[in-house]
Amino acid sequence: MLFVDQKTDFESLPTDLSPVVNAYEHALLAKYPRPRYIMGRGVTSIPIPLFAAMPEFISDWVLKY
Repeated sequence: MLFVDQKTDFESLPTDLSPVVNAYEHALLAKYPRPRYIMGRGVTSIPIPLFAAMPEFISDWVLKY
């Protein structure tokens, strides 16, 4: 939700939404969907291999706090 005092630079947003659509399709149609689909720019700030080795409830707790 954008507030009046917030500004968003819409030119910096990605125009290719196919990774999102593909992940959404996979989540709906796969027999065994992944618990988390990681995509986008800011996700590299968290070491992904670290979370791949953790159980889901621990990685959820880490991401929450």
